[in-house]
Amino acid sequence: AATAVKPAAGKIGPALAAPNAGIAHKIGTLGAHEILDAVVAAQMHLMQAVGLRAADKKTSDPYAVVYWQDREVGQTKVVEKTLDPIWESGFELAVDPQIGQGTLRIEVFDYDVGSKSDFLGQIEIELGGDDYGGQGIVMHRRAFPLQPDPRKPTERIPGAIVIRLEDPTGEMTPELQEYD
Repeated sequence: AATAVKPAAGKIGPALAAPNAGIAHKIGTLGAHEILDAVVAAQMHLMQAVGLRAADKKTSDPYAVVYWQDREVGQTKVVEKTLDPIWESGFELAVDPQIGQGTLRIEVFDYDVGSKSDFLGQIEIELGGDDYGGQGIVMHRRAFPLQPDPRKPTERIPGAIVIRLEDPTGEMTPELQEYD
């Protein structure tokens, strides 16, 4: 059975409640309602992870935390006793179509009752420019190898995260391009 993991206090919940504060200085002197109008939501689908490290004897209880522009936008449910969790979780990423880029970071942990969760790996990718384009799917299902904690860059981290990115509005760029 899956266990819900609640976001840490003071963090933004499953959907981004307000536009990215960092966008405001890049947009200029637009009013708040104009900033809201200028920001579109990309849909990032965190589909699954494969080949994770076993943190609990022969298995793990993995969950993932999603960050967009260094702000937490949500996390997946815990999938118990597996090294290949299927999350099929969707997250909205607030994107200014004039800038059209940002940093997506996904951290994967093993959930432990009564103690700190174990770090299993992360991805950090720059999305933008040619990564976005037109209405519909703009990045097909793609696996990204997990990377170590930046404080331990030589640590070997097995596994990968599979994501898909969509632009349901078709407003991110005027050209229709796909990123495979």
